[in-house]
Amino acid sequence: MKKLYFLLGILCALCFVACNNVHLMENKVGSVSFTLGDDLAREIRSAASLRSATGGSYTLTASIRGEYSDSQTVAVANGNYSGVTFTFEDVPVGKDIILDLTAKAGSNYIWYGNSGKHTVEQGENLLTIALGRVSGVLMWDNSSVN
Repeated sequence: MKKLYFLLGILCALCFVACNNVHLMENKVGSVSFTLGDDLAREIRSAASLRSATGGSYTLTASIRGEYSDSQTVAVANGNYSGVTFTFEDVPVGKDIILDLTAKAGSNYIWYGNSGKHTVEQGENLLTIALGRVSGVLMWDNSSVN
């Protein structure tokens, strides 16, 4: 009888270890990072000057969308965007995401770009942003379009 309890104890311990390992494998995560380089910072400053949005308060917002979502906003002094870094921790591995970046001067959007689709891998995921400016939004009532 003692052998049976001993074997059951070992079997339970093995099951516990196996289940714990499966649980750990399901919870793999990565970090998603983006740093603004000098070229992108110049592009955003250029967009601000074209829109007469120099001076005042500036903010950058990085947002992850897709199968996972999160957002971070940073205030930027004097339009000094270069070197600003966004890091999103504990993003589940295997999720398809897109990182959007918007720049605002006061309440005006002056620039927008995104990373394109990216599948999160374990460890650090360094993303880049395609260049592009916010030039305005065209809205219409499509019920009157023939």
